[in-house]
Amino acid sequence: MSLRRFFRRRQWDRERARELESHLAHEIDDNVARGMMPEEARRQASVKFGNPTVIREEIWQMNSFPFLENLGRDVRYAHGNCISLRDSPLQMFSRWHWESALTQPSSA
Repeated sequence: MSLRRFFRRRQWDRERARELESHLAHEIDDNVARGMMPEEARRQASVKFGNPTVIREEIWQMNSFPFLENLGRDVRYAHGNCISLRDSPLQMFSRWHWESALTQPSSA
């Protein structure tokens, strides 16, 4: 996968969504032409293609670099905590203390 595709994933996703909708519409039209009622034609087309959201999520995952995404998420989280620490150190310490107490295993 190229970096260009990584940075254009939103556009790529919109294009794939339109493409999936187009294929689904064509399949519905074909089913109606075969003599199915419109609702049954839509249901059969949906069964044939599967869940479009799952397909789009799989494409999104194929066009991603998990390391970079996790790193970006961690940097945003750390930045938010630094701002919180600067603005309210006591509240930040209190939250950290409770989070660490909740994640420690109990001795009971």
